Amino acid sequence: MRRLSYFYPIMKINISPKLTLRSLQITDSAGFAAYANNRNVSDHLRDAFPKPYTIDDAERFIHSASGQLLPTVLAIEYMNEIIGSIGIYIGEDIYRFNAEIGYWIAEPFWGLGIGTQVLHTMTDYAFQNFPIERLFARPLPFNFASIRILEKCDYIHEATLKKALMKQGHFYDELIYSKLK
Repeated sequence: MRRLSYFYPIMKINISPKLTLRSLQITDSAGFAAYANNRNVSDHLRDAFPKPYTIDDAERFIHSASGQLLPTVLAIEYMNEIIGSIGIYIGEDIYRFNAEIGYWIAEPFWGLGIGTQVLHTMTDYAFQNFPIERLFARPLPFNFASIRILEKCDYIHEATLKKALMKQGHFYDELIYSKLK
């Protein structure tokens, strides 16, 4: 039986000469896994983020994020190297006009302003290309860098849910930041 394959063009958003958001490709797997397999990265993300992070994990993630004409998850490319990803996850049913936004950046690239640039760009991309009215993020309360990035991009601290999270054996408050179209 012949298997049909569909061609999806590579989406690319140039932020600066060094920084780009683009579609993930299976050839990104090894580099993606190398940077994602870092406890300092995974400690700031949900427990569903694999630890250790293998090439198989990267390939599964890339396959799950691929195949859309208009991608909702993009690779963060800095100086032609994949250093993380950013994505929106559109709600369903009564939440269909909301989308959660999430991102991670490889540790060697922390503190360079990359997070602010990619969040600002992805926010604009999401509002321009999807039928959403509200973007929201739920940073872990000890991820001060991510909270600062959200604030720089005009996301508003909307709510604190007391002891709603369990991470590494400790309860934490859940923070919700949002931005309206």
